[in-house]
Amino acid sequence: MSAKLALKFFNKILGSIDNVQPEIVGGGKLAEILWPLNDIFRSRMDRILSIRYDPKFEDEADKAIERFASNPIPSSWEDISPGAWRVLFERHRQLIIVAMINEKTGNAFTTIPSGLPESAILPGIMLLLLHEMKLPFSVGDQKDLGVWQGLPPESMKRH
Repeated sequence: MSAKLALKFFNKILGSIDNVQPEIVGGGKLAEILWPLNDIFRSRMDRILSIRYDPKFEDEADKAIERFASNPIPSSWEDISPGAWRVLFERHRQLIIVAMINEKTGNAFTTIPSGLPESAILPGIMLLLLHEMKLPFSVGDQKDLGVWQGLPPESMKRH
């Protein structure tokens, strides 16, 4: 996780976060924020799942996250290697699993500055949690992996 880059990003978006109240992001909300990345991965899943996770692509994945934060559109990742795609997908998948576990147990997950424009929330979360992420689980057999379809599960949403 790269709190330093996220802080720089949040300050750039809001001018300064010195007097900004933090907004708690629970696991369900985090899964909702990350969910749109599934659409980016979906068209590449056969290729992503055909290769093994290799830590040597983690730096490239971090640079891809930085590019996405600067220009949050799918095409900002067009030129990254299959190995970096695999790292990005594994981080994304595992973070959603951890978010769902936290939602189930009622734990807050993280905070972001309140008042962020909607367009800055996903890039900010990516810098905060996916950049330099250490995987909480071992990388298992890829054949059982996949990308989730549709909307986040209703049980994930707080009403």
